[in-house]
Amino acid sequence: MHRLFIGLQLPDSFNQALAAWRMQHVDWPVRWTRATDLHLTIIAPWEVASPQAAINAMQSLNGFFQPQTVQFDVIKFIHPEEPRMLWVEGQPNTELLDMKQRLHSVFERPTEEQAFRPHVTMARCWADQVQALKDQVETISWPTTCNGLILYESRIDHFGSRYKALATVSA
Repeated sequence: MHRLFIGLQLPDSFNQALAAWRMQHVDWPVRWTRATDLHLTIIAPWEVASPQAAINAMQSLNGFFQPQTVQFDVIKFIHPEEPRMLWVEGQPNTELLDMKQRLHSVFERPTEEQAFRPHVTMARCWADQVQALKDQVETISWPTTCNGLILYESRIDHFGSRYKALATVSA
């Protein structure tokens, strides 16, 4: 089985801002996401026997994808009662929500029950190791324009998840 998901490619400027923030918090007891694996998930993972139909669907999107701007405004641990991840999060805008809805249709994926919150997973953690940090919330202002939409395959190994780009559509 192949585990696929769709995400926005983050620009270098965003990755540099994350790296600078991370260097200020290098002593935190978290497992930082590899820079090559940073992305903004648009469609959550699903499993398929073969990725070819999804690759074909991605290729059909040439000319459809437009740059997407996201205003990231907070860095926080999600689920502070039992934190598992550190996120940088923003607010969805109409264009992003419209694109997400269309992609769910193209890839024949049901929409999630939870409201969409654009986010980038910066790190994974274990609740007992971040108890002193779990309530920290940092307000930021990182406007970001993403120029690429990527179909990823997620593979799990003994180091965690690794992501491989199977198809990309650029603006």
